[in-house]
Amino acid sequence: MTFSRSCSTDAISLVVTTRRPLSRRPRTLEEILRNNEVQLFDLQVDPEEMRNLALEPEKNGATILRMNELLNDLLAKEVSVNGGRFLSQIVGRS
Repeated sequence: MTFSRSCSTDAISLVVTTRRPLSRRPRTLEEILRNNEVQLFDLQVDPEEMRNLALEPEKNGATILRMNELLNDLLAKEVSVNGGRFLSQIVGRS
């Protein structure tokens, strides 16, 4: 089973796909890239999302980190609403 998390601004889109539960929130660039499939797109230059900027982490690492921080903040707000109880229903645990 895989989990996808994403967030976008008017200019940038980040999609993180992982086999780890959504409760895991990587903080460093190394953690993000090691355990996840990462896609980063500049929506102003590439609105069709054809060029994955995450493939050049040395060039786009700061943007990946900034967007990941936004994503982690969104997850913290959404999961804290019900304490993450919905996760067990999704993965079939009681």
